[in-house]
Amino acid sequence: MATSSKPAVLPLAAEGKSKDLYAILEVDRSVGVEALRAAYRRAVRRAHPDKGGSAEAFLAVARAFEILSNPASRSSYDQELATPRVAKRCRDDEIRGSSARRKRSQEEYRLQESLSRLREVLQSMELCSRKRGISTLPMDIKTHLAQFMADATPTDAVHTAVDGRTALSSSLRLRAMSVKGCKKYSAQMDLDCLRSYTRHVAFDVALEQQLILSDLRDKLFMADEVDPSIWAPPFKVCEIIRHVLAAHGTCEKQLGLSVFVQLRASEWVANRYSLTSPVMCFAKAVKLRWRLKSARTWPELREEWLQLLQSGRRRLDEAAAVQLVDAARRQFLQQKFQKAVTKVSQALDVQTRTKMPKISEPPQASHKWC
Repeated sequence: MATSSKPAVLPLAAEGKSKDLYAILEVDRSVGVEALRAAYRRAVRRAHPDKGGSAEAFLAVARAFEILSNPASRSSYDQELATPRVAKRCRDDEIRGSSARRKRSQEEYRLQESLSRLREVLQSMELCSRKRGISTLPMDIKTHLAQFMADATPTDAVHTAVDGRTALSSSLRLRAMSVKGCKKYSAQMDLDCLRSYTRHVAFDVALEQQLILSDLRDKLFMADEVDPSIWAPPFKVCEIIRHVLAAHGTCEKQLGLSVFVQLRASEWVANRYSLTSPVMCFAKAVKLRWRLKSARTWPELREEWLQLLQSGRRRLDEAAAVQLVDAARRQFLQQKFQKAVTKVSQALDVQTRTKMPKISEPPQASHKWC
């Protein structure tokens, strides 16, 4: 279903801002994975509001573990700690100065890039929308666009989704919920667009489940670095998940683990829309993720989205699903069209100001007194 909800992220509490994350968990910077988890287990129990702690301390501990248990975010945090603030300011000043020096030479490139984006948006539109959009363009933009189209080589291609290799994003947290007047907790893990959570249980049980998910995440990170194809057929990632859970003496069913896919396809529609699946097992979620990530054209993604909208408890009928998806695409393209036109207009204004001759002030009249 299309939804605008975003995964919750634990804020860094005031205590976390005044102390470094290692100090919050009472470990040194060389701490290993197992020692870090043991320290988190102790710290989160002390900080829990129901066990004499405070909400502020609990959030700080959770945030510290979320960053330090992730190898990528921990590396970034360590680099930030090691970078003196004065050196950072000097580096930022150098970057700004270099950017200013390159500004003039980039003006023509920016105009060409803006025209290219405008062309791509127009080519992505339906014929009637494209004609209507072109008819609203100012004459100077029409002229430059026509010249750009005439100069374009046959090899110029319409931009589509790029299969760029990016690091997996992740998040771990404990979510509290009142069940029949009793507070229960669920361990939750976001791994890229895979959202997983356990059934609501007592705090100590949920804490151990969170540490199992933390180990699962770390193993998947390591496997992904060695072989990124684990996410593609034959989906070796599923065997890794089963193996890690078995090493902890459990499985998806015993954990009460539920998984769904939630993907924001910002290449094709606005971020307020997300492609969200019903709850399923890990194996099905991994396969669905691969299909969505593998979509290279709007028709491919549109077909997958329509199937998702017509499944699950809140399913739509075919007509309503088609109406929602096509309206989302039209709105997205219209917004991109307006932004592209604005960018071209701004680039033309800059180019015009640069080419205008400077008007020098008239010389002051001189008077000689005899």
